[in-house]
Amino acid sequence: MIRFILSYILLILLCQCSDSASSPSPFDRIDAMCDNNPQRALAMLDKIDGSDLPDEDRHRCDLLRIKANDKAFIRHASDSLILDVINFYSTRKDSHLYPEALYYAGRVYSDIGDYPAALSYFKKSLHLLKEHDLPDLKARALSQSSNLLIAMRQYPGAIEYAGEALRIDSAAGDPVCVMFDLERLGQAYLHNRNYDESEDCFLKARAIASEFSLPDSIDHLTYIAAIKYHQNRLDSAMTLIRKVLPHGDSASRATALEYAAEIFRCADMPDSATIYARQLIESEDFHNQKVGYMSLLSDQLLNIVPEDSLTQYSRLLSNAASDCINESLDMEMSLRNNSFGQSSASLATEASGSRFPWLAVAIAAALILLVGLIFFFIRRHAHRHAEASGGEEAPPCASAVDDSGYAAIADADVADNDTRASLQTKLSGDAIGYAEANGYRYAISHEILRSEIYLTLKSKASHEIAIETDINAWDQLNDYVELQFPQFATSLHILTRGQCTPDELRLAQLTAIGLSPSQIATLSNRSRSAISCRKDALMKKMFDGQLPNRYFEVIIALIKTTRPA
Repeated sequence: MIRFILSYILLILLCQCSDSASSPSPFDRIDAMCDNNPQRALAMLDKIDGSDLPDEDRHRCDLLRIKANDKAFIRHASDSLILDVINFYSTRKDSHLYPEALYYAGRVYSDIGDYPAALSYFKKSLHLLKEHDLPDLKARALSQSSNLLIAMRQYPGAIEYAGEALRIDSAAGDPVCVMFDLERLGQAYLHNRNYDESEDCFLKARAIASEFSLPDSIDHLTYIAAIKYHQNRLDSAMTLIRKVLPHGDSASRATALEYAAEIFRCADMPDSATIYARQLIESEDFHNQKVGYMSLLSDQLLNIVPEDSLTQYSRLLSNAASDCINESLDMEMSLRNNSFGQSSASLATEASGSRFPWLAVAIAAALILLVGLIFFFIRRHAHRHAEASGGEEAPPCASAVDDSGYAAIADADVADNDTRASLQTKLSGDAIGYAEANGYRYAISHEILRSEIYLTLKSKASHEIAIETDINAWDQLNDYVELQFPQFATSLHILTRGQCTPDELRLAQLTAIGLSPSQIATLSNRSRSAISCRKDALMKKMFDGQLPNRYFEVIIALIKTTRPA
């Protein structure tokens, strides 16, 4: 009883702090305080003993505590309090506090990692907000939904939600919220490969940040550099990312390092890429570590990573993946325990049912990563063995590759495994020997470089014109390669056991006439990383995983030299 009296005395004192006869209630004043000074709001709430308050006031206090914690960036760890609040306000659906309670339920489940449940609560809040004039809350629910959809890789939906939030905040004239909306929309466009729209968003956000001297401006440069990277404009990407790296907080710097490692790796600057990748693996975040390790273990960086470091990296990556699985399991058990005894609402049942697929996804992703790593080292070991044995037998190559013997092999029966093995042995031996003597790039003849097809495709690439659906352009390329190198397609057919896809054949043909990976990516409307993956897949088919894709250009040059018997 004494605590009850003291609590109400405090509320009366809060009411008397205002000179106006029509001053808001103490709870309304604490509510307003949450936006500007959430720490003070929490201090005021700590002085109120909610156990002796009437249900209406007690649940308002609980909702305000959740709101103040959220505004103070204190991570929510349990759903028990918000579920009790929702159960109470569900019987008062005409109140504006019910959609607000649903919104903060979404925030709680976002923090504890249950994205489907969080999205469900945001959607329920948005549905009710149609009947209430609360544009600020609606914009926040839309923005949070967009964040979740980006995390769940549902980019078209994220674009729709972020665009609606931008319209509301623009009408309200809040430049800071508009800037955040533009950032969110720009990220969704970037992931959805709408690069021009994404760049426009980040340039507008950067203009707002510069006008109000906000630190977010440096993050915008990171994403603009990422856009240039995805557009294969590596020079621009490198210029921008160099400006970003010395600045920013730890989170924004980690994002910049991720893109820096990829940009410099694709720009054939392995030393710089290695420096940034090594900084990533020092992070405590598993995602950053994974990106760093995978960069260091890529074909472009393998040559400059010491042997003992590779063993160490494999062990550390395995440990990090194991920690990630254990963390997911711990969170899942915590979520299970929190949901026990919650007989309140169907929302609790719905949320609980949506958690378990995310655990399966996390475990499956980590296991796939580990299996891929194990396969990588098995393949690498096999390649080194083949390289060591082949290096002794293969004669040193000069600037030109001896093409004797290819024609007879290429003309043999495709189904003959011995024929394939002979072609594999000769090609791999000569490729390794040539690479050791001359590097991994093979000179293209002046005749090819002056050809109409080469000049046409080079011009299209320089003007960023894709020929992905241009059948005539592909037909011209195919006719030229067949005319100049009659056994080219046959040799690929032999090496891949007839499993060379049309896209892989086109990649080989574009390489055969001397186009660079960046040009091929532009013409194919793919990223450079996608082209690298396609090279890797074709090399695996041709050499059973024993010759990495850094030999790709040399192998293609050797295959071109086949002649009819």
